[in-house]
Amino acid sequence: QRLDVNQNGFLDIDEFKVSIDNSKAPAEIVLQINFQSRDANQDGRVTVEEFVASYPREKQPEAKRDFQLFNLDGDDQLSLAEFCTIPGVVPLALRGELPHPLLPLIEKQMAAIESQWPNWDENGDRSLSSDEYASSKLNTQIPGLTALKRKDWDRDRDGKVSLEDCRQVMEAAYGMRRLDGQPLQLPSGLVVYWWHFKDLDRDHNDQLTLKEFQNYYNRFGEEAAQKRFQQGDTDQNETLSLQEWAQMPGFLLDPISEFRKMDANFDGLLNQQELLAGIAPFLKPLAETVFPGFDTDQDGLLSLDEYRLTLLGNRIENWMVVGRDQDHDGRLSLDELPWTSGLELSLLRKEYLDRLDRNANGYLDLDEFTFSVDMKQAPPDIILELGFKSRDTDKNGFLSKAEYIASFPKDKLTEAKRDFLLFDRDYDEILSIHEYSTIPGMAPAPLRGSLTNPLTILVDKQMENIDKHWKQWDTDQSGTLSQEEFQKVGMGRIILGLALSTWQDWDRNADGAISRDDCCWLLEAGYGLRRLDGLPLHLPTGQIVYWWHFKALDRDHDDNLTLKEFMAYYQRMGEEAGTKRFQEGDTDHNEKITLAEWGQMPGHLLDPIAEFRKMDLNYDASLDESELLEGTAPFLKPLANYTFPGFDLNQDGVLSLDEYRTSLSANRVENWISYSRDVDRDGKLSLTELGWSSGLELNLLRQEYFDRLDINDSGYLEFNEFKFTVDLSNVPKELFFTHCDKNQDGSLTLDEFLTTEKNSGKIKLDGSQEPRVLKIEEAFYQADVNDDKLISLAELNSAAGHKIISPDMSFKTGNTSSLQAGAQSNSPGEDSSMMSVVLGLNILLVLGVVTFLFRSRFKKA
Repeated sequence: QRLDVNQNGFLDIDEFKVSIDNSKAPAEIVLQINFQSRDANQDGRVTVEEFVASYPREKQPEAKRDFQLFNLDGDDQLSLAEFCTIPGVVPLALRGELPHPLLPLIEKQMAAIESQWPNWDENGDRSLSSDEYASSKLNTQIPGLTALKRKDWDRDRDGKVSLEDCRQVMEAAYGMRRLDGQPLQLPSGLVVYWWHFKDLDRDHNDQLTLKEFQNYYNRFGEEAAQKRFQQGDTDQNETLSLQEWAQMPGFLLDPISEFRKMDANFDGLLNQQELLAGIAPFLKPLAETVFPGFDTDQDGLLSLDEYRLTLLGNRIENWMVVGRDQDHDGRLSLDELPWTSGLELSLLRKEYLDRLDRNANGYLDLDEFTFSVDMKQAPPDIILELGFKSRDTDKNGFLSKAEYIASFPKDKLTEAKRDFLLFDRDYDEILSIHEYSTIPGMAPAPLRGSLTNPLTILVDKQMENIDKHWKQWDTDQSGTLSQEEFQKVGMGRIILGLALSTWQDWDRNADGAISRDDCCWLLEAGYGLRRLDGLPLHLPTGQIVYWWHFKALDRDHDDNLTLKEFMAYYQRMGEEAGTKRFQEGDTDHNEKITLAEWGQMPGHLLDPIAEFRKMDLNYDASLDESELLEGTAPFLKPLANYTFPGFDLNQDGVLSLDEYRTSLSANRVENWISYSRDVDRDGKLSLTELGWSSGLELNLLRQEYFDRLDINDSGYLEFNEFKFTVDLSNVPKELFFTHCDKNQDGSLTLDEFLTTEKNSGKIKLDGSQEPRVLKIEEAFYQADVNDDKLISLAELNSAAGHKIISPDMSFKTGNTSSLQAGAQSNSPGEDSSMMSVVLGLNILLVLGVVTFLFRSRFKKA
């Protein structure tokens, strides 16, 4: 009787030491024994030392972690109730109660309702009648529940809405229980696997038939599945309810045990690496959405309660079902979320959307959650983002070389490596989404990224020169130059090529003052980045408006294309197709096409970046001379011949992408092939003799190109530096000799002379005895004084040697091309004869017209 402290007529295990068979003893007794065995001083509390001491040494770090996790009141001692919450140390049926992290959300909503309840409950009976409900603002009090009716709130169907009814609605809306009262979150922290139940319930009748159950569980054997179903069907009605489901082994999830297992360093927290490493593979897509939204305190780690609130820890719904962007705006609204709709889970869905919505715009963007997008109707920015994200496998917002090339088939890997090298513009060995968007084909055309234009370097250099003097020029320190200040400093003389520019040329916005922006505008027009009217010629993407072609069609030079001018070229498409193309391009329907409209039409934006990639046959991110000549369109080959060495700025024998972009054949804003003639007959070409369009626009670019072509820095273009019509008698014989001497043996054969003549288009080397060929042969043998069938430079310089050279020969030459004759004559006699012929034909034409008119009138009379 003295030992029987509680005077129940028995000695309990806390009153006297008793030997017990744990396999047969009640669970409560086993629990009590486990607790008391650790409570060394029998004070009803277990300290950390007492708790840890009960574990083997290799388990003690884990035990320390568990003590900290489940010491819920933070008093550094475990009570029996706290001890019971630790998975594994007590039988599952006796697991203690853990407060759920959803409860504070529910209490917050209830507090909002309770604060207004006295205003709504007019008769003070602690419930809302039909009239009181109608005049209350219960529906608008909780965002997300505005669509509820009174019957939705009246959970006990007594015709009134009580606070208890409201709590039941809140608990169902947050997923603590169903509307029918069935618990989803158990007090122990276990979670009913409702997601799996709903997935199996194909007919959505909230019951599982044997067939529905076996659709999944037959994988474990048909007999085993049937037996498991029958054991779960406790009421023997041949269906499983959710309540029966929750009693079956394996259908209660344990997020507390999951957390402890993933906590590899036993610090009582989960970092992102631990989360991704420990989670089941099929859940990894959800795991990637956890941070930062579910990390409530933003410490980069998940506590146990934070984990329990995640999509991973709270699997009462199939959060992985793929949503669809139904309104094609590239984002997912709450209504578009594919999760089960209705009152149940409604506030939980809203809570999860808010946590996933990192930029707080009220929607889920593609970088926040995975959903389906119709690529045919999606906005361009979404298509770009999807392409980038599909390659960014480590989700760090950048593409490594491995990530980028992994998305290409094996036969495209070398090309992909080249592109990575080309477009990694900051050389940090990763591609940002902007760099990725600059690669032709990776982004939709409207979102192709901007590439620094190599011509802007020239503009910047000139602006530096202007900025250096600006303060000195701007005497009144107004930030702009007045006309008087402009004239005093002579700005045009500062920049080579703008000496003749006027005040009006520099004052681009015509506001009576010249600003730095005006200067930049003029320089950009001078280098062909834009026109003087501001219309861009070089787009940020690296594409170029095909101004050359536009100007070639604009026969009346009014800066517009009529249908007739357009069809002069495009009738080759067919009359109907050409007319249709014109009409589609004429967006303002004024029966003319402006350059702005022209640039919007298919095929009128050149893409030198794509051209470069296509010509780079060995994928080394550069073009050698053979690649350039082989890949250039035939009509542009004469221009390609002039590229080396002048446009190879670093003289490494190859063109980089930016070097190619500034070449004549790539930068087709002007007809650089345009006919040029040695007007002053000095055997060379000055800048003013170039046949390119004159004027302020492109003036600085013309000067730049002239300088690059002028290989010997003579200030002129020699006949071997650019194509022009020239009288060879005025060309230095050394230049002519070197050009014809293809094998560089210091002498010229007859074949070398004839090959040069053939390249000029004046003869055919087909074995026929043309007078011109005979004339060259005769002159050759006369000049060959030593009869060695070779012409030396000295023999060429003789009077007889001069006769070998055709006096009207013109040259189609570049730094690598052969001499070619032009179609124009340089001989004064021939010019005079041609003029006489043209004059005679004009006289005959006039006489014919007069005769026709006279005869017509005579016939009428």
